[in-house]
Amino acid sequence: MLQELDLFDDRWRISEELFGVRKGLKALNPAELDSMAQYCYDQGYKSKDQLRDADNEQRRKIISLLRGIGFTTFDTKRGGTIADMPRIHKYVEEVGYLHKNMNAYTSAELPKLVTQIEIIHNKEIKNFNK
Repeated sequence: MLQELDLFDDRWRISEELFGVRKGLKALNPAELDSMAQYCYDQGYKSKDQLRDADNEQRRKIISLLRGIGFTTFDTKRGGTIADMPRIHKYVEEVGYLHKNMNAYTSAELPKLVTQIEIIHNKEIKNFNK
């Protein structure tokens, strides 16, 4: 569990808080490792996989919003419409507030991008309903 957590910068501070001495993860005995894991869990540290999942959830929301306003293409294999990913990536690069590929946005930057796309989506829906 500890190896999955993004603790590289905090591991020395945490071990000093818990054990009164600065220790690397390799120097901890099993009981200390359990204590550190519980401490990290209690403090809300997230694994890199959990952070990646949260980022991908936000990216999927962007894809869904843009698909809802017409960023689709017909897929002959499936016999229906799918998200037009090349067009979506190009659009996010052109109108996204940082003008970079959607996958290049960090965890801190994605919420603002989602909000921006939600505003665009709502305007498009409002214009469509006029």
